[in-house]
Amino acid sequence: DDSVQLAIKGNVGDTVQLSDLLPNGMDVGDWELLGDVTAAGVVYEVYHHTELAAEILVQQGVSVQY
Repeated sequence: DDSVQLAIKGNVGDTVQLSDLLPNGMDVGDWELLGDVTAAGVVYEVYHHTELAAEILVQQGVSVQY
């Protein structure tokens, strides 16, 4: 598997912004929520990018905008 995975830990009230990451309104796909996973006792929500080989794991309780 050649995908890249990034885990983000945070606190309730923190926000991760997944939209508008590229300049000039470029859009190469979308993020979609796949579900939850637990790693080392921490629950993460898993977001997969529809066009890039990338997943972001965001600690449960952190707000995600996409």
